[in-house]
Amino acid sequence: MNIACTICLDRFFLSSTISASPCGHLFHDKCLDRWLIDERKKTCPQCRTSITPKQILKKLYLMEPLCQTQVPSGGQDSSELLNQLETQETKILECEQRCRKALNDLQKVNEYYYILLL
Repeated sequence: MNIACTICLDRFFLSSTISASPCGHLFHDKCLDRWLIDERKKTCPQCRTSITPKQILKKLYLMEPLCQTQVPSGGQDSSELLNQLETQETKILECEQRCRKALNDLQKVNEYYYILLL
């Protein structure tokens, strides 16, 4: 069974930041924030129960995968594949963080040189 955010339809991973509505539905934190703030909607995206941002339970953490995928016979175990996928996702997130830091550092250097040229 795959459990996914009903806003973006992407499934949850161990590394996902998940929020819960007061009615118990799970969403990616950023998806639910966009739904409530950017779209100015005041209801649960799934069941349309009236909610406010203050009622949202933030930062749920998963202890085990919420989804299992079937692997053709002769293939690897699904939990092993999910672990590999989540490891790769974590590496990508770490790389993105390093890239954002490098970009930020580069912008600071550009600002410094711009000041020197004035």
